[in-house]
Amino acid sequence: MGYSDLYRPPSWPPHLISCSSPPMFSPGSTSMIRIPSNNRGRRQVIVPQRLYDPHHRQNYFDQSILGNSITFLSHSRGDGIALTDVMNEKFDHLIGRDDPMFVTCMGSAIILRLEWPGYKVWDRQIRTKDWRREPKPITKAKLANEVAKMVQKFIQDSVNEPITPGSERWRVGPGFIEVRDLVLVRLVHVSKGSWQAEFRAFE
Repeated sequence: MGYSDLYRPPSWPPHLISCSSPPMFSPGSTSMIRIPSNNRGRRQVIVPQRLYDPHHRQNYFDQSILGNSITFLSHSRGDGIALTDVMNEKFDHLIGRDDPMFVTCMGSAIILRLEWPGYKVWDRQIRTKDWRREPKPITKAKLANEVAKMVQKFIQDSVNEPITPGSERWRVGPGFIEVRDLVLVRLVHVSKGSWQAEFRAFE
């Protein structure tokens, strides 16, 4: 897999501070587009992202190198929750759906990262607090929702972007990999205030 650009992290605002990962089973409504799913019985493969590292080591997602992480487990599927379920607000089978996330964070936001094969590093800021009444940590369901919206935006932004030769299998956009084809597996704490999302894709 080729990557032409090594990512050098910018200086994030002070409210993006380091925090420990929440309990594994330790979540929200949105107005996203509802989409149908036809994924029953389809095989899944891990999307082979490079694991972000501020020192640019060539690590990949692997059980042996995972640090603090937030894992999305399902009563019906085992590990992972389909983004179609997230976007249709089907959280009944998500274990710990109402558990609070980032409870030790004193800041109000984190950076979510993608290092999708064949594309430039992509990241976005999300809030870690629910401000509807009084500030409180978002739940696991709300976090999954924010990740789904991030992926939706990444795909929209990348439709016309060139892809590194040899990575064509992982092209995103209409007719290729779309939100409906993805399962959120976990978020990995990769640097100060920064988490990277791991996915499986339906074949």
